[in-house]
Amino acid sequence: MQVLSRLRNWTVIDKADKSVRPGEAYEASLRLRLDIAQLPRPFQISALGNKDWSLGSDWKMWPANLLPAVPPAEAK
Repeated sequence: MQVLSRLRNWTVIDKADKSVRPGEAYEASLRLRLDIAQLPRPFQISALGNKDWSLGSDWKMWPANLLPAVPPAEAK
């Protein structure tokens, strides 16, 4: 569970997206689902046609205010 609690290399907002501005209010939303194709092969076979393996969450929504980017500290 500890591994599942961290996200790495996950782009939330593309830096090139000029429609997103720091300081403005947005609504963030997230839902999770189990991708059976990513399971080891023996589990995939068991999961096919078994609705107990169709795991997913409802949408979770919350207000999000984006902070301005902080430039990296200057090297001394």
